[in-house]
Amino acid sequence: MNAAVPVWRGLFRGVLIADLPARMVSGQEKSDVFAVVVFPHVQDRDGCVDGPGESVLKRPAKRREASLGRGPVRTVSSRKGTKPRVNVAERRINYIRIASRVFLERGIGQATMEDVARAAGVPKVLIYRIFSSKKALLDAIFETVAATVHESYGTPSYIYGGRAKDIVERARRCPEPFILVFRYSQVGTDPEGWGEAITDLFSAYTRERWFKPGPDAEEGAEVRAEFASRLNVAPLLDTMVRWLENRDGLDDQTRFRWWARISRDYHMASREAYRLGSSGEDFSLPE
Repeated sequence: MNAAVPVWRGLFRGVLIADLPARMVSGQEKSDVFAVVVFPHVQDRDGCVDGPGESVLKRPAKRREASLGRGPVRTVSSRKGTKPRVNVAERRINYIRIASRVFLERGIGQATMEDVARAAGVPKVLIYRIFSSKKALLDAIFETVAATVHESYGTPSYIYGGRAKDIVERARRCPEPFILVFRYSQVGTDPEGWGEAITDLFSAYTRERWFKPGPDAEEGAEVRAEFASRLNVAPLLDTMVRWLENRDGLDDQTRFRWWARISRDYHMASREAYRLGSSGEDFSLPE
């Protein structure tokens, strides 16, 4: 702006108008003013944000008046085009991953939402827009893991160890939530009640496929099948954590075949010990 031109600073409907040439706001020319009206909120780099905190960039006075109280504010377009909308689903997944990492490092009991926001590099309010509380965030972490387990068991498989292999391969895309839930589900470190929930989840599937009583099973087999289906969940969780953290000293091919053989022996020995009768299912080792 030419320093020789006198400037004028004033209010338009209670909103500060930035420095403008005085001649532009005198007399009848006020209606033709193009101004930057700054709301008391943060602007983006283009001077435009949607909703609360919007800046109206170089609008004629009549259009500006509409934005200042005579109608709803619509999406603002900058000189570079319409401001892109936020991908909430993508941001949600990112926050879940970062929060899981923070909870693993600091502990669920000690870590705060402020810690999560700091690790994500965003104001805490952005976290709360998606997760209303720390509990809501923890619930979302567990639900992420549970959804993957359901997806994995959605297709029947008769290969020993195949389910653990599939879950781990899926989990590697975003391993932190799985490590957090599986680790905290162990006895003595479960402040969220995840242990019982994750055991219920896995045992419901293994009971139906591995420990379903055969037609020749002795009386009371249903109760015994429930015991058998729950016993192998803890070793399975611990094994998958070791795989995800790559701290068992094995490569994938070796670890999966190792677990397949253990699963076969456990399956057969448990059915015999709990007197569940003939299986009726034909499971096999991986090739």
